[in-house]
Amino acid sequence: MKERLIGKINKINKKEGNQVLIRKSKRIDKRVCSILTVALLIGVLVVLLNCGPSQAQSFKPEDYMVSLEEDWPTYYDPAVGTDFSDLIAVTNIHDALVFLNNDNTIKPWLAEKWEHNDDGTIWKFYLRKGVKFHNGETLKASDVVFSVNRMKAIGEGLSFLFLKINEAKALDDYTVQFTLKEPFGPFLQTLILLYVVSEKGIMAHIKKPGPYGEYGDYAKEWYLTHDVGSGPYKVKEVKMA
Repeated sequence: MKERLIGKINKINKKEGNQVLIRKSKRIDKRVCSILTVALLIGVLVVLLNCGPSQAQSFKPEDYMVSLEEDWPTYYDPAVGTDFSDLIAVTNIHDALVFLNNDNTIKPWLAEKWEHNDDGTIWKFYLRKGVKFHNGETLKASDVVFSVNRMKAIGEGLSFLFLKINEAKALDDYTVQFTLKEPFGPFLQTLILLYVVSEKGIMAHIKKPGPYGEYGDYAKEWYLTHDVGSGPYKVKEVKMA
């Protein structure tokens, strides 16, 4: 029997102003819907026409197999997950600097405000105070820097979105500065997917030796069944079956 990971997430009290991200489905052109509907009807008709009495009588359940496919396992780690179930979990377990409105505009989230220079290569974000990770630690600018560097070092998941970042620096506990390699128009939009993890929480669970030098495995194994995000949900229990 294959080993399967069953994860549960537990609802916790939301911080003031937090919302759960609801992603809009992509609109499908009506013509495409019509084509798909017609194709489906034709397919059903073909099946029915080929299911005569003799075929029905010879049917044996053991001759057929029904297969159900699902995205598995679900990765809670924002530096790893990319599939639909991963991002549903990651989005609700963690917080990002900014958030997406229903009209696709950007609003403050962990960052109360931000500013940039004229050519958009230097960005400063001013963080909201009093945000707590699920391990009880206070979220600070150093955690944002750590999260960026961790994601880039692991090089999986959504890390490709942040390749334009040359340096992330904590100017103080609640101000983080990004210096880009060159101007990058959608930089602010990419930060919707830059989820922040607790540096202390990760460092307390790294496994050595690992592929990331002094950071061991960057707690990737531990993050399969735990989390150190600050979102409205947290990982409560994971069973191996």
